[in-house]
Amino acid sequence: MQQCLKPCGAASLRRSTQHVRAVSRAHVVKVVAFREPPSLKPSYPALLSSVQSRALAAGNVYGKPLTKSEIAALEAVSRELRADQVQKKGDLAEDLLAYVQKAVSDKDLPLVVVEGAMVVLEQLYLLERVPSTQADPAKLQAVLSREGMERRWQLVIGADVGAIQYIPAVEELEVALDGSNFNLDTDLDFLFTGFSGDSAWLSPGHLRYHVRRIRLEARPPKGWTRANIWRRWRALKGLGGAVSGAAGEEPDYGMAAPTAPTCRPDPSKPAVTLPLPFPENELFSFASNSDVMCVRSKLGGLIALRNVRPRIMGIEVHL
Repeated sequence: MQQCLKPCGAASLRRSTQHVRAVSRAHVVKVVAFREPPSLKPSYPALLSSVQSRALAAGNVYGKPLTKSEIAALEAVSRELRADQVQKKGDLAEDLLAYVQKAVSDKDLPLVVVEGAMVVLEQLYLLERVPSTQADPAKLQAVLSREGMERRWQLVIGADVGAIQYIPAVEELEVALDGSNFNLDTDLDFLFTGFSGDSAWLSPGHLRYHVRRIRLEARPPKGWTRANIWRRWRALKGLGGAVSGAAGEEPDYGMAAPTAPTCRPDPSKPAVTLPLPFPENELFSFASNSDVMCVRSKLGGLIALRNVRPRIMGIEVHL
């Protein structure tokens, strides 16, 4: 026994201690689960009933009635949740925000359910049932700069014009840290539009803004630019009639690459700036995490945005 303990004593003691702790933890969990009273956290159906009653009576974060589309979407997501999560008592807000995040990432989930998920998240914020979704200065104000790397939000799903849709163009929002001005840029590949003006924080996560001007830049489509770069690269390589170079080899497309961050004004390009007195509008953030944010436009509808990660040498940086 002494021979066994001598070389193995420390390791054995460590393993034994870990085993005892693991057994103890498992035992405590079982006892607590057996003795504690039933959970007071409402199930999904109960919480959804409260949400629907509140939504139809009081409306959205601005006190306006929900649209017919939003009411239909609320009913659609309620059916989905009741069918799949009848007895579940998890964090409804976290589950719905994860669903919106997946929609923003994949762009293939049914929009009526996505819109309904955002309606429920808005109502949960108003019911103050889930404090983690309440707005704080990091919501919209997370567009600050860090070490010279901009943080911006891309509008991915929106209902500002007509029915809710996956926004086909690249649209990005950036607000000054003090909230005094903003830029809403759109990359249409062949045309860049930059809306800008003054803005102000009415409260944490609640932005008022006023479009004053628009910048227009005509740009060659990225596809054409890539084709020209490809042809020049083949000529320099002396490939002649060869289909391509070595396996996986291709030229550096630079800002013509499909994922290049071209949703920015280019001061070196000719442009036209026009005064554009749009009516004043507001954005209210009611649910977010570090990757996705749900807001309501006062003049429009619900919008889901994703955090635009800064890139260094083509590598996405997570702040």
